[in-house]
Amino acid sequence: MYYSEGRYSQAKAQAQLAEDCWDAVGREFGFVPSRRVHLYIAGSQAELEALCGGPEDFWLAGRARSSESVIVVRLQGTAQDRQAVLAHELVHIALGQALEAHGVEPPKWLTEGLAEYVADAVTPGDQRRKARGQPVPMADLDVGFPGNPQSSNLAYAQSRSFVEFVVQETGDRGLNRLVGALAETGDIDQAFPRAYGRSMADFEAAWRPQFAKGLGRALPIDTSTAIFMAMGALFVVVCTVRLIRARRRRIAEQLEESEDDVGYWDLG
Repeated sequence: MYYSEGRYSQAKAQAQLAEDCWDAVGREFGFVPSRRVHLYIAGSQAELEALCGGPEDFWLAGRARSSESVIVVRLQGTAQDRQAVLAHELVHIALGQALEAHGVEPPKWLTEGLAEYVADAVTPGDQRRKARGQPVPMADLDVGFPGNPQSSNLAYAQSRSFVEFVVQETGDRGLNRLVGALAETGDIDQAFPRAYGRSMADFEAAWRPQFAKGLGRALPIDTSTAIFMAMGALFVVVCTVRLIRARRRRIAEQLEESEDDVGYWDLG
């Protein structure tokens, strides 16, 4: 563990979180990083950028480099927030090291979705990302995620949801089979049939309606319901107009009464 001067107590607390996460990731994921992990703690944005070798987004909380077995995290948020980040980055290291010996680069959605899924499982409380928007095809998330926070957050949530769906469909160790098949084939589209006997497209077609429902999308409205809603809206408009007109009449009457009460003094 590496930290700047004066941050020993914070680093010690972070070390304990990291040890707890190591065991939890092993239980949830099935395996842990194959080499010693070097953990760098950044106490500020400037330290984060220096450790990562360049400008970083302010909303970035951690970064993992599996080939170097390095994790960089920021000291921010609650202990639960930091634990979620550590678990997330440890999964990146473990998955990357499991596949690098085979020369395989996992798709981005699998890397981030698996990291989010395991982090949620090992972190107390509800740390799951909330997202809104139109999900994109999973194949569009093979290489990278969008750069802006809102679209990126949706990509993370979508990837996590898809990974969870695969786990539900295939059992607790189903993802281990997928990682093993990916190591053998080097291609995610070939890995799905080898691991499960079903294509990734089949999984995605079954998963997508559930994810859309979870985003709170409006359900289709039939004709009779649409007519009823339109009549209700028209009724509200008519009532509002009548109330406004009645109020205007009352104001006019009050003004007339006030003019009748005015007294004039004859100064001639």
